[in-house]
Amino acid sequence: MRNLPRVRTFRYRIALLSLLVSGVALLAFAIPAWILIGRLDLQRIDNEVRLRVLPHLAWHPDNRHWGELEDQLRYAYGPSDETAVFLLVKNRAGRTVYRSKTWPESLDPGSFPAPGDRASSLSIQEPPPPLRSRGEFRREGGRSRREALLPPTRIRQPEAFSWNEGIRPWRVAITGNEYVTVIIGVSLAGHRSAMLMTTMALLLALPLAALLAAGGGWLLSGRALRPVRELTEAAETITVQGLDRRISAGDADAEFARLISVFNAMLERLESSFQQATRFSADAAHELKTPLMVLQAELEQALQDAKDGSREQQVYGNLLEEVQRLKSIIRKLLLLSLADAGRLELSLEPLNLSAALETVREDTEALAPDLGVSIQSEPDIWVAADAELLGQVLHNLAANAIKYNRPGGTIRYQLQRRGTLARLTVANTGPGIPPEDVGKVFQRFYRASKARDRSVDGVGLGLSLAREIARAHGGDLTLARGGPDTTTFVLTLPLSDPP
Repeated sequence: MRNLPRVRTFRYRIALLSLLVSGVALLAFAIPAWILIGRLDLQRIDNEVRLRVLPHLAWHPDNRHWGELEDQLRYAYGPSDETAVFLLVKNRAGRTVYRSKTWPESLDPGSFPAPGDRASSLSIQEPPPPLRSRGEFRREGGRSRREALLPPTRIRQPEAFSWNEGIRPWRVAITGNEYVTVIIGVSLAGHRSAMLMTTMALLLALPLAALLAAGGGWLLSGRALRPVRELTEAAETITVQGLDRRISAGDADAEFARLISVFNAMLERLESSFQQATRFSADAAHELKTPLMVLQAELEQALQDAKDGSREQQVYGNLLEEVQRLKSIIRKLLLLSLADAGRLELSLEPLNLSAALETVREDTEALAPDLGVSIQSEPDIWVAADAELLGQVLHNLAANAIKYNRPGGTIRYQLQRRGTLARLTVANTGPGIPPEDVGKVFQRFYRASKARDRSVDGVGLGLSLAREIARAHGGDLTLARGGPDTTTFVLTLPLSDPP
């Protein structure tokens, strides 16, 4: 159970809640209903027994008719079972005047009260109307004989209870009049069978009803959450280039219409802020270009006029390097602002990436002669690319591999085809990227702590710009999982046909 996945969807929880609530409600209904059905069935048996025994208590003066009563009860409750009914009749003196042959041996006749013993607890009800009046003739065997009828007797209200003979259940009723006490036992096998069928029906119906309720909860929650799902799908399609999109409220309900309105308002604020930031970066980069060009020209002229080896020449040289660095930063910021605004214009043309990588390898060997540079490249891998921007990407990757390498380390280039993509990996030895910095290497102006000092050139824009350019070409730039002393970047670009 501990290893089972935990489903945390609102729809799943609604369905589960529907299942639990409906299950509890059905049980709360079914259990009292089952008890009530059982009691009503026992009450029905008690009433039937009472109706059958009342005439025998009302009119007959002798004890010959008790056998007829037993036959009637057996016919009603066990026509094929001789042991379905038992009957015991005691007279006023407590002597048994009739006893069924099927009387259970485990049931002591003396355990039942004699006539009058329970007089205080057995109420006397009015007897039924006499079946016939005094002097009426009764026909038996084709002959008529006059029958002496007793005056109406007082009949005790039957008292019924359940009794088990081993595993066999019985319903026992005790009734009588001033002359006799009648004990009637009726087998509850039919009652138990009916209750068993009722139980089985409930056991089958309750889970089915609970599952139907859960299914209904699942469907209703899905229908109720449809506006949220549509809102989510619409939000997922909104990118930096699609911040001007808005979601239509349509015929959504009031609650979801308000949610959509709030979401659209948020998009509007986000678009406004993003445009301001992008415009600021582009404007700042553009406005700084001219002063820097003027400053560069002045410094170059001053450097030429300075005496060789003088302090002025050294100062002008250092300032010129800083100006070049500022120009590089401004150019990167301008490209990033264009990429953010979706206005990075590409001049795509077929480019032999294998040849371009070979040039990068030669530049790397020239810039870092102490490093071991190796290349493994498939020939004639062509991509559709802007040569200048893709050259910027390759240069940034090579510069990154050089800057963050260790003395005497290695750089390994590998270029190969992978389906419809060209896959270039650039791996360098070095201290590696700490796990806590893996998700930050493509953030702008982010530099790992070990690279924040000025001994390692860079401002933390190269990798971010390289990834934006790669994505503008339909590819991507990612950081591959490497060892503790290796850093590997993977550049993928769509393949193209050679010219």
